[in-house]
Amino acid sequence: MLSRHLLIAASTTVFLACSSAQEPQQMFDKASALTKLTAHVDAAVLYSPTGKLDSDQVLFEKAFADNPSLKPQLGADALRLQRGEKGVVLMACTEDGSKALLEDLSCTPGMDKHPWRDEPDRTCTFSLSTTACP
Repeated sequence: MLSRHLLIAASTTVFLACSSAQEPQQMFDKASALTKLTAHVDAAVLYSPTGKLDSDQVLFEKAFADNPSLKPQLGADALRLQRGEKGVVLMACTEDGSKALLEDLSCTPGMDKHPWRDEPDRTCTFSLSTTACP
């Protein structure tokens, strides 16, 4: 009987530990979606007649409207935008905005930073800058 309770307690502990961590495949899917969103927002900011004037929220809404498949992967995340003369940086953070998950600079070909994996305690603050864009 005692071994059964220990098994249940151990299983519960493992389940809770695993469910609180970010799942790698889910995060790689989010990274793929974020790079697409970054490219869309970058084009809107740099080339659209209203892009420089639109609020961050309006830019995100337009990007999701143009590519609705991105919304299910990123919609619950807190998204942040940093604008520059030659590019943008997008950051996906936890839903409550407390922790950084992904950070992408528009002038590079892939996802730039994976704080969920490399810096799990990092707050949702930018570490990249658009000044890095040529």
